[in-house]
Amino acid sequence: MKKLIKNLLLAMLVLLCATGYGEVFSLWPAAGKGQGGNAGDPETALNPKNVWNEPVTINDVKLELSVGLINMKQDELLTMLFKLFPNAQFVYNSNSILVKIKQEDGGEKRLLLLCLGENMPVIQFAMTVPKELPSNFIWPSCLPMTGDGSAVKYMYFPKRNAWYGEFNTHCTPAQGLSEIAGKVSGEGWTAVSKEASSENGGTGDIFLKSKPLSVLLVNFNNEGQGLVFTRALK
Repeated sequence: MKKLIKNLLLAMLVLLCATGYGEVFSLWPAAGKGQGGNAGDPETALNPKNVWNEPVTINDVKLELSVGLINMKQDELLTMLFKLFPNAQFVYNSNSILVKIKQEDGGEKRLLLLCLGENMPVIQFAMTVPKELPSNFIWPSCLPMTGDGSAVKYMYFPKRNAWYGEFNTHCTPAQGLSEIAGKVSGEGWTAVSKEASSENGGTGDIFLKSKPLSVLLVNFNNEGQGLVFTRALK
């Protein structure tokens, strides 16, 4: 059950990254264990209870993601964060808070807080991101991309063999999905909802493969950005 919860949380993280398309593409070294937070260290400032640390590779750079739980309400978190880090950049909505804090070396400390609902703990994702990530890297072969696609970034979670990628394309969402669907169908993937063949074309779909048992998520937006996420299911 714990493994399942971890996998679901990481899936949520990836999907949140997808909806941000650049606001949250990478997240962040180890959160504190609830022992006296301080404003000097964003990762322990909110006294999170550490749950686990996860290695992650972003555009060939090896980083570490930490995940912790916080027993506070979202408005309380915002008030505290504004006070502790007045010069930070904040992006937030009704269920998430992203905090970017510049470091002396030009890098960023990033906190992503997911608010799951009343009487539920807030999940904190934390990571240190370097000033620049490589723009020249080899696009993972397990991530499908349109023929005109231009790679932007990828994330690899080695503990669970999960991959996330983002690219730019001149295709419309319907065109992009149709191309990807045709490409992966020859590799043994089956579309769950068959959005690519719908009357008006779709913007995304979920694909499954039996050998090995795997899932593939594909989605496009109207700004010419596509995302893909895949991982083995066992």
